[in-house]
Amino acid sequence: MIKYRFLLILFSLFFICSISVQSASVPEKDNSLSVSAITMKLLLSNPQILSNISNINKANKEQRIKHYASESSGIPNGEELILSIYIKRGVYGKTYIADIFAEKSQANAKLSLTSLFETFDFPIEVDVEEERVKGWFLNEKNNFELVFPRQEDEAIKVLVNEVESHLTKDNYFIIGGDIFVEAEVVAQWFNVDFDFNFSDLELLVSSEEKLPIEVRNDRKMREVGGGLQSVAVHPWKKSQYQIISAPLFDVQLNSSVKEDDIYGSYSLLSVQDLAYLSSSFYAYGNSNDKLSDARLTFSKEDKEANLLGPLRATKYELGDVTAVKTANSRTSGYSRGVRFSNAKSSLAGNNRTTTITGEVQAGWDAELYRNGLFVDKQINIRNGRYDFRDIRLYIGNNNFEIILYGRQGQVIKETQPIYIAGNALSLKEVSYDISVTQLNETLLGISDRSLFDEEGWEAANSLSMGLSDNVSLTLGSAYIFNDIGDDEYTYSVGTSITPFDNLVLTADYQDSKIKDQRLVLSARTLFDQHSLLFSYTRLSIEGTNNSDIGSETYNLTMNGQIGVNLSSPISYENIWFHSIPEEGEINYGLSNQLSFRSNQFSLSNLLSWKHSGANQVNNNYDYDYDDDDAFGSFEVARNFSSIYTRLITGYELHPEARWQLVEGSVDFPITNRMGGQSKVSYSPINDRLYTTFGLNWNLDAVRLNSSVYYDNDDDWYWSVNAAFGFGYEPTTDEFFIENGSMARKGTLLARVFEDDNLNGQYDEGENLLEGVKVKAVQGYRQENTNEDGIAVLTNLPDGKRTDIIIDPKTVEDPFMIPATPGVSITGRKGFIDVLDIPMVNAGELDGTVYLKDKRGNDIAGAYLNIHLHNEKGDLVASTETEFDGYYLFTDLVPGKYTASIDIEDIKRKNLHDAKVLEFEFSAAGDVIAGADFVIQRYTFVKGYTVDLGEFHSLILLKAFWQIIKPNYNNALQQQVFYSENSEEGLFRINAAFFKDKTQADRACQYLQKQDINCAVKEFEFNL
Repeated sequence: MIKYRFLLILFSLFFICSISVQSASVPEKDNSLSVSAITMKLLLSNPQILSNISNINKANKEQRIKHYASESSGIPNGEELILSIYIKRGVYGKTYIADIFAEKSQANAKLSLTSLFETFDFPIEVDVEEERVKGWFLNEKNNFELVFPRQEDEAIKVLVNEVESHLTKDNYFIIGGDIFVEAEVVAQWFNVDFDFNFSDLELLVSSEEKLPIEVRNDRKMREVGGGLQSVAVHPWKKSQYQIISAPLFDVQLNSSVKEDDIYGSYSLLSVQDLAYLSSSFYAYGNSNDKLSDARLTFSKEDKEANLLGPLRATKYELGDVTAVKTANSRTSGYSRGVRFSNAKSSLAGNNRTTTITGEVQAGWDAELYRNGLFVDKQINIRNGRYDFRDIRLYIGNNNFEIILYGRQGQVIKETQPIYIAGNALSLKEVSYDISVTQLNETLLGISDRSLFDEEGWEAANSLSMGLSDNVSLTLGSAYIFNDIGDDEYTYSVGTSITPFDNLVLTADYQDSKIKDQRLVLSARTLFDQHSLLFSYTRLSIEGTNNSDIGSETYNLTMNGQIGVNLSSPISYENIWFHSIPEEGEINYGLSNQLSFRSNQFSLSNLLSWKHSGANQVNNNYDYDYDDDDAFGSFEVARNFSSIYTRLITGYELHPEARWQLVEGSVDFPITNRMGGQSKVSYSPINDRLYTTFGLNWNLDAVRLNSSVYYDNDDDWYWSVNAAFGFGYEPTTDEFFIENGSMARKGTLLARVFEDDNLNGQYDEGENLLEGVKVKAVQGYRQENTNEDGIAVLTNLPDGKRTDIIIDPKTVEDPFMIPATPGVSITGRKGFIDVLDIPMVNAGELDGTVYLKDKRGNDIAGAYLNIHLHNEKGDLVASTETEFDGYYLFTDLVPGKYTASIDIEDIKRKNLHDAKVLEFEFSAAGDVIAGADFVIQRYTFVKGYTVDLGEFHSLILLKAFWQIIKPNYNNALQQQVFYSENSEEGLFRINAAFFKDKTQADRACQYLQKQDINCAVKEFEFNL
């Protein structure tokens, strides 16, 4: 009975975790129309009549208006406001978008339509002077227009998808070429909700359909790996491999005492450039064996594939390397040899599995998580490397997190995001991976492994080809030249097919000399952020008397997140498997894992059920059994201010309900440099109680730990551990040491100085700046410069590009800025990069944009984009004019500049004679004020033209006119003219222009009677 209850609960969890709600996204489309200043804008199509706005539910309308219940803000009506707009994310989340202008009103606030439309990315033109507010929103079918009245006391006509309403004078006002409209009216127009927070000057926006700005931001986030990390944008400074560079060292020393026995150990990791290669050396020894493990590897990488000449390799390794794996084999350990590949990523030849590995000191623990769910762990690592091999990959996001736990209480987190959407190779793309290794032998001969049946050399390779963008083929082989037995070989063939987006089908077959055959079929898909994997595995091994022994295994895995719009969603994974051997034990089972993680709290639970059974007659005996096991683990962790607590339990539900393990731990600070650790573990199965208490000292140069262990069998020991990293950079004569790891990541020495002669490099006698904060943005590292103007940034992620900038708030002189906005570097483990950051005096530029109307009056040029270019023509900065036309540029480095108004704004506002202004700033840091623009505006005459035809070239238009000219014979008594639409590349010939459509229709009918084809179209003259 217990078993069936448990199965019911487990299947319920499986079903509940599979439920999701799909959210729709709105594609973004650019529909702006650009027409030159001397040509006429032509409306090419009539708007469709839609009626979706007319059926707005009255209850929804009332609910939306309730959002505007006025707060006791203390802000008087009529006060000008600048509100920060946030887009609502889920129940509690929000994303900042931009600031807009508003004015406090009795209801809530009146919003600037110009800044609101620009913020939402609505292509709606606002030109109050010409009485034109027209465009569309969300998609081209949703038309919007304001029709201004002819009489001042009349209301503005509002057309939303041709459904008419009216905007009364108490709901809007016009100022400075902009129109401000009551928020609740705007909400009804565009079917959005506004929630005001006047105390923080915030406006929260929510919409059933995603706004274009949301779609664009989501797309940017996807382009950078799910939005978890930003992308470096500053110019890249390449770090060249050197013939020899100063090494970086990580050292760990351990000592323990148990009664009269004293035991000690050490580990050393050193990384540096040697002979234009990156070298990595690891050594470990203890009291029993002074050097029990040693590893040395030389490597080089180039993402541009310029290695090994015609081989176009992206990476090669010498020394201790891992051999290439064939389709269904497992990744091997280290052996001495060589390996090289042209793969652009680790997935180029294999998008089924991945191996996650990295350097770590001896005695550390490592845990691997994917999308917040536990995958695997390695305890008390001895060989200086965590190595999680052949981890299955799912469609969509595979956000791996590696958490490393040190002996002194260190906790280091590393991330490795992998996204699978389809084939890794495109059409005709070829990827290879080749290795030649000596079995069970290492380069230094210290860590050799002896197997009685394998000695010799192994040659392995994998070749993948893109047969199309959706189909790839992979061939693999491995041949062992065995010195003490028969040679062995293995070959494999596999294919990956992506019939459509988010569905990947794979098939892999492997065979060997000993008839060890493996067939693996899999299908992976993604629906609404939930990943599904189904696989079938067939194993067949040739037994005695040429008989085959085989098995079949079915596996179904589903994982994803519940509540993806929440700030902390719940991750889940459900697994079902069924193994059917031809002889032996039948196994099948289910498991469910749930995980919730936030900044202050995390909780996870793993529940598994497994059935084992057999019913067969063996040659010697009969056996028949049927077993069920149900077990799981639960973990909860919580931060209480600076105190970290963790509770771990292991339990068994069947065949007997009991606890297997209960463990609690707490980490707490004592002083700024000292912390304590306490852990208690109890195993009810063997009635063992373990207790550990430790103290950590985080000194500048070393991290120390002392811990005492005791259990209820009176076993005890005491240990002392020390860890530190150090290095030396000869260029700056800088020796540095710190209490963390340095060799596993990159290091940057940044020197900040005042560049008196503007040559961009440090010269003797120039002032070195102390206390300036230098940041590695994507590396999440920052340090202040010392008295020599040098900041040492350690632990920069290996192979990841990061921007290097300074924090201007930490510069003592507020008018001093960097000579360049910043540079980016790519961290490389064991390499010390040196960077000079010159500082100069800043300049400032301001002015006002004035627009002259047809009467010669000056009007403020509000909300125009001003661009500033340097002497090379590079865009340096852009700004938008305020409501009164004022603009300001600050933090300008010395040099020559030009300021100009954006060409699209010139077309949109129908401006002409917009001059380019020139400026020059000296090293002293000049302030240039009153740099004004005075620009003429076109005026418009609206009407209708009699269109005689359109052509793709002006030559054809003129030839056509010469043909019909005799027949036309100045029939309409007006000057014939042509217009150009540069966006479509078309020229149109127009016989006449009329302000009244009826006149234009009569004129066209008159020409048609003379066998001249024509059409009447709306038109605007720029005067």
